Amino acid sequence: MKKVIFLAVGVAAIVLSSCVGMRTSNAVMTTSFDPDNVRLNLTMSDFKFIGKTDISVSSTTYFGAIKVVNDINGKVPSERDYKTVDVMGRSWHSFDVNFQRALWDAKQQFPDADIFVPFNITYEVHNMFMGRRVKQTMTVKAFTIKHE
Repeated sequence: MKKVIFLAVGVAAIVLSSCVGMRTSNAVMTTSFDPDNVRLNLTMSDFKFIGKTDISVSSTTYFGAIKVVNDINGKVPSERDYKTVDVMGRSWHSFDVNFQRALWDAKQQFPDADIFVPFNITYEVHNMFMGRRVKQTMTVKAFTIKHE
């Protein structure tokens, strides 16, 4: 029994001592090749107005948790054909993916648009027993950058 314990302690000592390593690192001062600030000054004279359109999303919420999208831009949405436009910027931050799906039709209407600017969002809420129906409509203006 003493031999087994002695052997186990010996194996453990060898295994644990082989796990100890030495790590060496050198700190070298370097500089970043990324610029500190990138600034692009654009004014409204740099943009060309293409047009404006309305996009809408109609949904029904049941029991405060189950949300069903009824239509996007007046059409029944397909769960198989899921086309969205990725939007970036502070003004698009709070919009859900259904408005990104609705924006797909605006992008098809104005394929040359570089920038979409949201204006005039309206909400129509119809409260029902144990649910509510909401229709959100947004006016979107399309701009392109002038190339001179």
